Amino acid sequence: MEIEVGADPTDRAALAPSGYTFISKERPCLTPGHVTKVSLWADTPLTGLKVGLFRQVGANDFTTHSWVNLGNVAAGYSQHDVDLEVDVGDYIGAHWLSGSIDMDNAGEGLWYWGGSGFPCTNQTFSLWADKTFSLYGWGPEPAPPLKYFRIVEYMREPLCVGALVQVRTLELTHLYCRITAFPPRKHMRTESGR
Repeated sequence: MEIEVGADPTDRAALAPSGYTFISKERPCLTPGHVTKVSLWADTPLTGLKVGLFRQVGANDFTTHSWVNLGNVAAGYSQHDVDLEVDVGDYIGAHWLSGSIDMDNAGEGLWYWGGSGFPCTNQTFSLWADKTFSLYGWGPEPAPPLKYFRIVEYMREPLCVGALVQVRTLELTHLYCRITAFPPRKHMRTESGR
């Protein structure tokens, strides 16, 4: 599953003002991994834009998980390359010094705090209900973790031209093997009485 967090970065009717840290309640992350792209819609040019991901540690309390300083951003739609670690349940948020990001007076809501939450620890925010703002992050589906299994049976053909390996598992598994042929070794002869 591709990583997604936040709301679609579209042109909206209202404006989120500068000077606050806003955290979008829309679309919390469902997959751990890395957010590699962030996009937004700014109504006017932004200065000092910081974007990041937040862990919810209480009903309205948040701790910064990862963040990046994007600096000055032009008005309209923009997309940015980032590398932000994200966990299940993280929310995306932003803080900027001047300018405005597009917002709607409908949606899941925004948490806000009158300061920079980059970084913050156990910071209490206020909930602004029925709001959405145009900030979105996404990334590729993470690779499945490597798992190791015990080989329960194997059979080697003469001269190592092939091998049969059997693994018992309850999960759908792709097995990748690398077989290296070694020259046959002569066993040392043991002689008694010497």
